[in-house]
Amino acid sequence: MLEITIFNDEKVPITINPTDDAGIPATEPAFLDVPTWTVIAGNGGLEVEFDGRSAFCVSTNTEGDTTYLVNAINRLGVTITDNVLVHTILRPIVVVATQLGLTAGPPVPVV
Repeated sequence: MLEITIFNDEKVPITINPTDDAGIPATEPAFLDVPTWTVIAGNGGLEVEFDGRSAFCVSTNTEGDTTYLVNAINRLGVTITDNVLVHTILRPIVVVATQLGLTAGPPVPVV
């Protein structure tokens, strides 16, 4: 399970990187069909890419957890399942400055 914490005005990209049990990248094509993504608990949203290999887990405007289920069928026809748990926390209304945020402009001639 992948566990992530984000603010209520954020979304986080998740990408499938298939490997074997030893962590060696799977031979492509790794799947027989497009992987599926589902919200199984909570109010978060999903923005799945057309090939199913990545998706954005989207926060809500409420604090809480959302659990996503990702399914894929490997080359041998075996279903592989994993979960993503996203904790959404509310962003503070007042953001306090902790950095000056200095930036430099382009150089100009000395006259």
